[in-house]
Amino acid sequence: KREAESAAAANAGNANVAADEWQHKQKLAQIAKQKKMQELLLIQQSMTSEKVEEMKHQARLRHQMAVAYKTGDEETRKKLQRRLEPEELVKR
Repeated sequence: KREAESAAAANAGNANVAADEWQHKQKLAQIAKQKKMQELLLIQQSMTSEKVEEMKHQARLRHQMAVAYKTGDEETRKKLQRRLEPEELVKR
């Protein structure tokens, strides 16, 4: 009888540990989610309309470069690739 009581108590203790672990994991996930949202908000606030337009322009150039590559137009592809290179690499 005592063994059954101690087994029941152990199971109840394991349930509490599992619940505590689950709560801890949920809390960590919530903290990570909040941190990610704050970072995203910071990025959105720092982006001006000029930056957004520049990013869209670069995306269009990358698309044009991909089309030139697929059609075999090496001259256009190289020209677009040079335009898309970071400025630090171009200065070298």
